[in-house]
Amino acid sequence: MKVKFKTGESIIVQFEHFQGEKIRETYCHISEWDDLNKEKNLISEGRSKCNKLDSFNKNFARKLSLRRALENTHYTKEERKQIWFIYNNEVSSKYKWKWQEESEVAM
Repeated sequence: MKVKFKTGESIIVQFEHFQGEKIRETYCHISEWDDLNKEKNLISEGRSKCNKLDSFNKNFARKLSLRRALENTHYTKEERKQIWFIYNNEVSSKYKWKWQEESEVAM
């Protein structure tokens, strides 16, 4: 997802999921977009790791890794609020819980 702040600064937030028999991790990468060089510069990275006994939930893992990635940044409270707003409206809303989809069909 791409976020543009009032200051004109643009960032890109990306998620990677790794799910195997022994490893279940999600990484969140926050990068600044450099318009001049047309490239990304990594600012921060957050990771969430799932215990092998737990069920892997990508939505929860994305939120946890994003929270951890934001802890290591210089963003103000308003900028972090904007990131969460865009995440909740663009990313999280795409992935509904199974019971939510079933209840919508029943209506």
